[in-house]
Amino acid sequence: MKVQCNKCGAQGNVDTTKIPSRGIRVSCPRCRNIFFVKKEEPPLSSSLKSKDILMPSSKSRGLIPSETIIQDADTAAQRGREFLKRNLIEEALESFQKVVELNPRHPDGYRTLGFIYGRKEMWPEALKALEKALEINPNDLQSQKNLGILHLKQGNFDNALSALEKAFELNPNDEKIRAYIKALKEKKSQLKEGSVEFWRSKGLSVRASNSLVKVSRVTL
Repeated sequence: MKVQCNKCGAQGNVDTTKIPSRGIRVSCPRCRNIFFVKKEEPPLSSSLKSKDILMPSSKSRGLIPSETIIQDADTAAQRGREFLKRNLIEEALESFQKVVELNPRHPDGYRTLGFIYGRKEMWPEALKALEKALEINPNDLQSQKNLGILHLKQGNFDNALSALEKAFELNPNDEKIRAYIKALKEKKSQLKEGSVEFWRSKGLSVRASNSLVKVSRVTL
């Protein structure tokens, strides 16, 4: 019986004679994810053909093996990174939109989309992408840092502090995060949105687009 990992999308086969009626736990050879498998139920009568239900995908990609889709996503991500290096932001955006379309769990997909939207000052889209990246991987340090800076830019100081404290838990040696946290705790109740002078006095910046670039550049 063909099975698919619910984390990375890798596919494989399991001998149905070894699956008890209650199901069995299997380990993905690619990502080591443990997931539960049960024997397939008898198919219900339906007018749908297998090609309509086995591989949901836009643009009618058809029955393409999961491994091929993963490789296509990796190729799109590499192309997007090259566009970013050349400062071709629109082309990079299209590439990483393709990445998450092909493989929503790609490790660089939503993180880099958040970065790109930040460069374009598209704050709601950046916020949504970064939150999605952290939903997929709560230990994504770059996305956590960028999320804190994004909230700071928008004047959401409570959310900024929460996000940056989580980032600091992931990397207690990051002095820039420590500085932001200290400043937020000192002046959070007194700050007004757009109070750039205070942050400059701390040697910090609230220009989220620049901060996003600085935080994320090491990942590109």
